Amino acid sequence: MRYFWAAALAGISAAGTASAGQEPVPIPTEFPRVMPVAPPILAPAPPPPSPYARPVRPKGNPAYWVTSVDYPAEALREEVSGVARFRLIVGTDGRVTQCEIMATSGSAALDATTCNLVTRRARFDPARDEAGNPTVGTYWNAVRWVIPVYMPPPPGSFTETFDVDNFGLRKNCRVISAKGDFYEKGPGDCGGDRPDYFRGQVAGKPALRVIRSLTITIANAPDQTGERPATVRALRPAGAWPVSGTRVTEAIVETDGTISDCRVTSVTGPLAEVLKVNTNDCPRRFERGYAAANGQIVRALVRMTDTTTVEQLSQPTAKPGKAAGD
Repeated sequence: MRYFWAAALAGISAAGTASAGQEPVPIPTEFPRVMPVAPPILAPAPPPPSPYARPVRPKGNPAYWVTSVDYPAEALREEVSGVARFRLIVGTDGRVTQCEIMATSGSAALDATTCNLVTRRARFDPARDEAGNPTVGTYWNAVRWVIPVYMPPPPGSFTETFDVDNFGLRKNCRVISAKGDFYEKGPGDCGGDRPDYFRGQVAGKPALRVIRSLTITIANAPDQTGERPATVRALRPAGAWPVSGTRVTEAIVETDGTISDCRVTSVTGPLAEVLKVNTNDCPRRFERGYAAANGQIVRALVRMTDTTTVEQLSQPTAKPGKAAGD
């Protein structure tokens, strides 16, 4: 250790000795002048925002503008999903004056339905200018279209009634009777009112009273269904105009919830003009299959008998108008 420190000190000493024999380094007598730097120019602070100016604000929950029951039948049939991003121009009255798709969902049907429903249902508190006066504003949002997957319907029956007024509003929805597990709430308000369920279809149509009865039975599916005619997939939208008639639909539900065969086996009444036998209007699958009494999941044959009776309450309207409160 002593040798290490001695060698280090010797090195420093030798370096000092070597520099002592050289010419002295001249010391400069003049130095470059450093110009002073001007202080930064600070821009004046912007004026505080007006306490009155604000953007548009949705009235109610935007999630109710478009729901799963609004899924276009064409997109359901093709199992198309996607996200439609849109921009709205909102007028001084809080109504949508223009809807533009900024990023497509990949489906023309989903994009068109998005703008159609949002334009019709969305209501806003209008934007305000600096003086607090209503002004035109913009609003951005998106609708995520996801193929709905439902639980398999349990056996049972129910009867409901509702009215459709001259503005296309579905009102006074009531459950008259309910049996089994299909409708757990029993008689009473069915909670099915939709403010504009049939709007856009009321021109030339009367106000209606609709009575609908649905019965569902579940049985073990046969091992083989035999040769059956091919079906035509044709889904009626949830908001299709009510038509009187009775339809019977049979579907085979596999253990994983997949619907392997679905067809309308009979149609009677005026409904036969818009719905044909061997039409497949079932979803492609349920969330799960059916369980037997012992808990084992089994293939099931589901039979649905759906009867609709339509009564006319008023004369047809020549042209749809604006509903009160819109």
